[in-house]
Amino acid sequence: SLVHQFDVEVVGDKRLDAYKSNIVVSVLEPNKYATEALRFARYLTAKDKGLAVFKEHGFKVMEDGDAWVERPKISLMAGSMLKPGIDEVIKRFSKREGVEIDTVYNGCGILVSQMKSGKIPEAYFSCDVSFMTDVAHMFGASKDVSENKIVLIAPKKKSGDDRVKSIEALKRKVESGKGLKVALAHPDKSALGKLTEDRFGEERFGKPVGLSAILTEAGHKVTHFDAGHFVVNQVVTGASEVGIVYVSNAKSNPDNPKKHLDIYEIGGKKSTAIQPWAVAKGSKHQYMMGRLFEAITGRQQGRFEELGFTWIYEEAKGER
Repeated sequence: SLVHQFDVEVVGDKRLDAYKSNIVVSVLEPNKYATEALRFARYLTAKDKGLAVFKEHGFKVMEDGDAWVERPKISLMAGSMLKPGIDEVIKRFSKREGVEIDTVYNGCGILVSQMKSGKIPEAYFSCDVSFMTDVAHMFGASKDVSENKIVLIAPKKKSGDDRVKSIEALKRKVESGKGLKVALAHPDKSALGKLTEDRFGEERFGKPVGLSAILTEAGHKVTHFDAGHFVVNQVVTGASEVGIVYVSNAKSNPDNPKKHLDIYEIGGKKSTAIQPWAVAKGSKHQYMMGRLFEAITGRQQGRFEELGFTWIYEEAKGER
């Protein structure tokens, strides 16, 4: 780049090719003008703005830099269970970076259906790896961030009923004829619902039988809801006597385990869901999505653990 400033002949030597210096731009963390500074940094590193100028002057530049937009509007899809863990950091990131982030929280079954119909977000934070696998061809390598256990919940007043304390107890036929009102997440609309249906079902005569059918057969009344937080509301209000949710759903309100709910662990590998993150292939803002991921993984571990997640992300680990 220095040679390009003078009218001299360039003589190459392959022995010198290994010697390079990376040019970076940094923005101070405590910064009154952080948004303006970040906007300038984005302009400098935009492939169609600053990087094009750097290239003209002999620099070797990133060919996959973000596209320049003064105020980008980007989309993020995330499972509903992740909202308590990431919503605040996304709002802070959006304000500091000067970008608009359209975050869609929903059951991962619904999100996957939307993606398959053409609504592909810049990034996707999935409830479980199985719902990332369904759309893996749309995204780059995924990174596992956390684990979330599936648990049984019941109102405090029902804590004396042994039937609500384990899946196996729920499956037993109700001899008294008085079954329980059971709230489950929907198996087609929610990752939680599909995992619940498949992992806690049974195989009979070589065919899978879902948990809903088994519980109905046992004499319980099963009702499905779009996501785990709806199941929690049903149990907290007493509309249902037992529910199956993620532990983070149950602990999203600190008063739930203290005043409203008894939480029973199911145990075993079947009760664990893993939450991966991935950025869309061909994203125009992949580096911005990388900074958002760093903001989540760099600052939210405590919040995730407070909600009942187990943190598993390590920066040095490989990608899925």
